[in-house]
Amino acid sequence: MANSTFCYIPFGWFKGGYGGRYVSSVIFGCIPVFFQPLRPVKIAYAFEELTDELDWRKASLVVHKRDLPHLHTMLAAVPRERIHAMQVG
Repeated sequence: MANSTFCYIPFGWFKGGYGGRYVSSVIFGCIPVFFQPLRPVKIAYAFEELTDELDWRKASLVVHKRDLPHLHTMLAAVPRERIHAMQVG
């Protein structure tokens, strides 16, 4: 993770689904990439303690599953300035 710009954040079943994976990626400076459809209730639960410190919507990317074949191109097109802003928080 420490050497990656983007990190896939799969949904899980423990403690809200995304929380632990998301926090780990942010700690390592990796931009979380979620795939739709998101599970809003699980996301809200996982991040409710972090919302004052970090707006996860501004510090992560959400990609629709139908766009997976183009994911590499989509991530490569993210401007360096946006990447830096997302990593700084």
